[in-house]
Amino acid sequence: RAAAVQLRVTGDPRDNLRRAADLVARAAREGAEVVALPECFVRRLPCLSMRSVRVTCDVISCGDGALNWMLRPADGYDGVAHFARWAEIVAADPSGDDGAATGSGVMAKASRDLGIVVTGGVVERDATTEGGERLYNAMPVYDGGALRGVYRKTHLSRVLGVTSESDVFAAGDAPLNVEVQSPSAPRRRLRVGLACCFDLRFPGFLAAYAGRVDVLCAPSAFLDVTGRDHWELLARRTALDAQAYVVAPNVAYDAADAVPLHGHSMLVDPWGRVLASCSANGDDLAIADLDTDLIDDVRSKLPIGPLARWAFHKIP
Repeated sequence: RAAAVQLRVTGDPRDNLRRAADLVARAAREGAEVVALPECFVRRLPCLSMRSVRVTCDVISCGDGALNWMLRPADGYDGVAHFARWAEIVAADPSGDDGAATGSGVMAKASRDLGIVVTGGVVERDATTEGGERLYNAMPVYDGGALRGVYRKTHLSRVLGVTSESDVFAAGDAPLNVEVQSPSAPRRRLRVGLACCFDLRFPGFLAAYAGRVDVLCAPSAFLDVTGRDHWELLARRTALDAQAYVVAPNVAYDAADAVPLHGHSMLVDPWGRVLASCSANGDDLAIADLDTDLIDDVRSKLPIGPLARWAFHKIP
């Protein structure tokens, strides 16, 4: 069983972390063994909230004109200096953290105390760089409290001209696939892959997971203006392409935001069916059972992995 946590992310990190921990605990009580929190769930950041950015509107055209505006930062970089303030060193050991001060600490402690797999998005300060100046949009994965790996978002968004994460984050350069033990399926280890929000627009990248993961977690902070038409479509297409379950947590919609996010966190099965979903607003869980036999059945009926001719997919 897996759960996508939907969280209303505000400017109060302590409250966000407290509510995130409560939702993860609730998911575990309801039987979830894999729990995913949204992207950048610790605090609302400038790339995800335009409150600190002065914007102007430019008129654009898009097809039939249904999308006919664009937000554009007045000077391009207002607000992004705040990112470093909320960055953290990813916790490798929950015993070294009180479990409430950082996003990775909350996830590590919940994973250890509840005996589950937990992932979600934080702003990672790379301790290996001089001065720790390099920042990543990162998703650590904890299994029983142990850090199994860290996915660093590969495709950094710049959507509708809004000041974006690509102004401040370094890009990751590899997918992440880890094996975890599922108590409900002791004879089979679950293979869990990671992607994040804008990554879902790049099927060539997601092809690395096709047939190689059972569950693809996609922590997101997906814009409402694009999410209305694209969010469910991308989540379902990802499930079909990977032939895996997709756990897609998103930040909740908040009408008070200058640029609201979409909410509608969901779980999708390998046949592309939405098994559970949240509404747009507020803290919630989308939770559903995982059937590993269904994964095998879908891949046997539609063996796209063995039939793919990747060498012919590049157009000269």
